[in-house]
Amino acid sequence: AVVSTQSGHYGRGNMATVVTLVSLTELKHLRDVFKSFDLDNNGTISVKEIGKCMEKLGEPMTEEECIQLVQAADKDSDGSVDFFEFVLMIKDEDKDLSEEEQLRQTFNTFDKNGDGTIDKSELREILKTLDENPTEAELEEMFKLADNDCDGVITFEEFCRIVNSEE
Repeated sequence: AVVSTQSGHYGRGNMATVVTLVSLTELKHLRDVFKSFDLDNNGTISVKEIGKCMEKLGEPMTEEECIQLVQAADKDSDGSVDFFEFVLMIKDEDKDLSEEEQLRQTFNTFDKNGDGTIDKSELREILKTLDENPTEAELEEMFKLADNDCDGVITFEEFCRIVNSEE
């Protein structure tokens, strides 16, 4: 199942995989970095944009190096790097914590009230941090994907299930 929002499509694992890897603060920072590379503001980074940005950073790359970088990060093979692919590329080198520790840390970050679950308002806050503003129907669809027992909250076990379903 894929959920479509105003600015993109989310498979069951893209967003979930990304949010397990970073805190909300880090996610905001990575969003800013991504936007600085996305020179035409189309939501993706092209080979040409990577080349221009790396040159501005004083780290020029050949076109071939830029192509290789995009190909390595481009999980959906569309020829460019979207935000989720960008985060995965950046975080791929930072694997000090075990997967379960990363999942627990991320889950706790999103569990704002500390009750051991993520409710719809907490999910909405996560999405707003990502500059996404899903409609109520889109939010409901995303929530249904994760809330396996339909009790109105996402438990740590359900969170792990949705993240691991894409691996």
